Amino acid sequence: MPFFRPALLILPPLLAGCAATPVAEAPKERLIVPTTPTVSARIEVYTHLPAEVDRSSWTFLRLGDLVVQPSAKGPVARLDLQDGQMSGNTGCNGIFGSYQREDTRLQFTGAGISRRFCANLDEQEKRVLDVLSRTRYGMYAKWNRNLLLLDERREIIAELAPAAPEDAGSRR
Repeated sequence: MPFFRPALLILPPLLAGCAATPVAEAPKERLIVPTTPTVSARIEVYTHLPAEVDRSSWTFLRLGDLVVQPSAKGPVARLDLQDGQMSGNTGCNGIFGSYQREDTRLQFTGAGISRRFCANLDEQEKRVLDVLSRTRYGMYAKWNRNLLLLDERREIIAELAPAAPEDAGSRR
């Protein structure tokens, strides 16, 4: 066995030299795991919210596991963002308040709501208000540019699509 000892003494310095060599890290992708399963179970997102989010209008598609229902007579459930001010509609009542954003951090504050009775939309209305109070992050999905609202654990709590121009007349 003395024949193998010199090789063992040379091997550790060679390995140490390899470990000290800097290796360029591959760029990290931002992947969000949805709260409900999807076909891919992962959604690739942009790593920031662009400035145009401060002048944008969105239509609610999903509030957690609830698919947003269009109102037969009322306005479309939507969210409008304008330079720190938030407004929109739950599908029945108007909502308003303010928001702050920095990179992907997004938080709604001081949310208020009008008080109209709306049959069959009370659960949706509660969820819209809950989502606004729990939102801590906002991200754009790369494949469709929908806005994803995430809670403090970075779980998706709502999905919104860019509002169609004809929905602009539905604001209240």
